[in-house]
Amino acid sequence: MNRKIRIAIAEPSLIIRTGLMSVLKRMTSLPMDIYELLELSNIELLLIKYKPDILIINPVYLGNATLETLKHNHKLANTKYVALQSSMLNIQLLKQYDRIINITFSAEQIKEILSKLVFTKEQTDSFDLSAREKDIVVAITEGLTNKEIATKLHISINTVMTHRKNISAKLNIHSPAGLILYAIANKLIEV
Repeated sequence: MNRKIRIAIAEPSLIIRTGLMSVLKRMTSLPMDIYELLELSNIELLLIKYKPDILIINPVYLGNATLETLKHNHKLANTKYVALQSSMLNIQLLKQYDRIINITFSAEQIKEILSKLVFTKEQTDSFDLSAREKDIVVAITEGLTNKEIATKLHISINTVMTHRKNISAKLNIHSPAGLILYAIANKLIEV
């Protein structure tokens, strides 16, 4: 990608918004222009003005409006919509979005999500998990031990451990809780 990625952030909390902007600005390997959408009443005009590649928005910020209405009104076909989750939200509401960023995600997780949204499949293949690795992630989210995963998937415990190391290296996630958030965000499991 030759030009910078245009990212618009619509989040009412100054602390969360500036924190996210700070994290994004540190991602020097991902060139981007960042815009703040401070007032919901002007959001459609600002989206037309900035034409963002990605809109990161707190679903609560929309209030009674829906994402579908927003998409329909500003008609920017190439814009990707990312839910900024700072509290427990209805899973059906989150399914409307292209991706989810939880405020507990690391900078690497956020970078991976944004990269997958704007780069081609070939450019992001190095981040993708294999089908077997996805099976392991789902099993981990179910609370299974390495031995139980091995039995369930008909593989050895050593193979399970190798897959877990590869998953941790690819995703930079080192806890079951982080894997649960990843699995929800990437629609591997439903809540």
